[in-house]
Amino acid sequence: MVDPGDGRNKRYFDNAVNPSWSPDGGQILFLSDRGMKEGDRGTGIWVTNLCGEPRLVATAGGGVEHPSWSGDGSKILFLSYVGEEEAGERVIDGTPFYVDGLGWTNHRRLQLHSVDVSSGVVTQLTDGEADVVSFSPSNRGDRVCYTISKVGPIPMGRAELHVLDTRSGESRLILSSHAISRMDWSPEDEFIYFFGNDFSHGFAAHSSVWAIDPAGGGPVNLTGELDRDVTGGVLSDLVSPFTGAPSQPYHDGHIYFLVSDRGKINLHRVDVKTSEMEPVIEGDFSISEFSVSNGVVAYVKTGIDEPPEVWVRNGGEEQRITHLSAAVKESVALQRGERFTLKATDGEDLDIWLIKPRGWRKGGKYPAIIEIHGGPKAMYGYAPMFDFQVWAAAGYAVMYMNPRGSDGYPQDFAELGPRMGVRDYQDIIEAVKFMVDANEWIDGGRLGVTGMSYGGYMTNWIVGHTDLFRCAISQNGISNQLDMFGVSDVGYFFTTQMFGSDPWSDPETWKEKSPITHAPRVVTPTLFIHSMFDYRCPVDQSMQMFTALKYLGKPTKMILYNEGSHLFKFFGPPATRKRRLRDMLDWFNQYLK
Repeated sequence: MVDPGDGRNKRYFDNAVNPSWSPDGGQILFLSDRGMKEGDRGTGIWVTNLCGEPRLVATAGGGVEHPSWSGDGSKILFLSYVGEEEAGERVIDGTPFYVDGLGWTNHRRLQLHSVDVSSGVVTQLTDGEADVVSFSPSNRGDRVCYTISKVGPIPMGRAELHVLDTRSGESRLILSSHAISRMDWSPEDEFIYFFGNDFSHGFAAHSSVWAIDPAGGGPVNLTGELDRDVTGGVLSDLVSPFTGAPSQPYHDGHIYFLVSDRGKINLHRVDVKTSEMEPVIEGDFSISEFSVSNGVVAYVKTGIDEPPEVWVRNGGEEQRITHLSAAVKESVALQRGERFTLKATDGEDLDIWLIKPRGWRKGGKYPAIIEIHGGPKAMYGYAPMFDFQVWAAAGYAVMYMNPRGSDGYPQDFAELGPRMGVRDYQDIIEAVKFMVDANEWIDGGRLGVTGMSYGGYMTNWIVGHTDLFRCAISQNGISNQLDMFGVSDVGYFFTTQMFGSDPWSDPETWKEKSPITHAPRVVTPTLFIHSMFDYRCPVDQSMQMFTALKYLGKPTKMILYNEGSHLFKFFGPPATRKRRLRDMLDWFNQYLK
């Protein structure tokens, strides 16, 4: 905990995550496996007032997700898995049967529960064959709104919005046409506001802030005039995986929200009566979390060479109240980045950032690496990436950009669809050539390319379409779209929506969009790295591409990591992440130094 006055940190408890203040500010709940023995299942819900030892309220065998206080503070609501799997076999009758980061889910469903803070009695509030993926209790405590996913415990695509009467136990469906990421109640519970979209542009659709009567009726788009997403984020591997949703985004007749814009994440607000919007905190930085109370905004801010810190804005004054990275910055030279803008051949403005290598001197020549983000609807920009700093410290210029399909730009920019592998590929190649021409110190003969997930797909695609790069590293990528349909936890609905077809109605497109189809044209030495428990882009994708290149006599190598899911680059065990960085540097050094 940090004192907002002097910025001093005080550690109360170890092994505690997802802290949350009670409505009256007198208690804090947190999750922990304190006191649990090896082999014990579940997660403990703890409460403390900071003046004594924390108290275990309950343990949920199916884990705990999104714990939240009820309006009067007497209960804690949370999501937990229900269901057991029979030993010796897996009986599967639906999809998805596993989910990245969660494992096999065919036998269990995510359901809404509540626990009485005083007695520790746990009550299951929902049941059925669908998964509850988000919820919000009303301020009076008599109702809970929640969403049911149509694709298992994955908060993607259209969802059903229900309102549960906690007194009668009756639940009513009020909306089923929108994708919803989170929701909350207005102070007097007269309406529910949510962050989401009408799925009119599929998974590329920008999310807005909406309001809906809890009794039902059509939702009202409060930020429809804003041609930007209000739920996206900027990619960073230095932001905690335990960050939560914004706290108290409704304040003084306004709803506060984050806007993705050309690499920045800034804070805005909208008047709930007039739909008038205005910026609250803006600049060349990114905000990942915030809380609003009594006109004061607390928020977490990052920059390219600035790890996350807590700031407070009171009126027009801003104050940094933590200095968590001070010791690191004193011993490690973090490199600053610079944004460039270029005009693509079709007239679109593209943003690309450049980090100079450590020890850069005028007149020198330096190798360069371009990293491609995942998504494709994601964004690089004003946030720190440890990977980039490692490459720069090793003597490489680092480039990263937002090609077509990225977040942070108008809706037309975000819509990639059948243009995947065409317009995005052109953007990347044009941007790299532009940067080499604009920075004569970059050695155009020593270029490397890498990327993860969709970025891994694009890396696989690039090496099959150009010899511009001297080496490549594909991270947890995609090589065969036909196989992705059946083995990925999202392939059967995400890729079909992206292409507007399935493998039977348009097999040629699925084949053409598969990098493995173009393997005979590869001349670039390519390293494939993949985590074994990746269920988003399963490990067979790298295996297939590696085997194809090996069979064709191409220079290639594959490294598989026994720990971590799809996002192990961000959230994997530290030892695995270190090995990954060393393995990547070895490959780059072999071909670019």
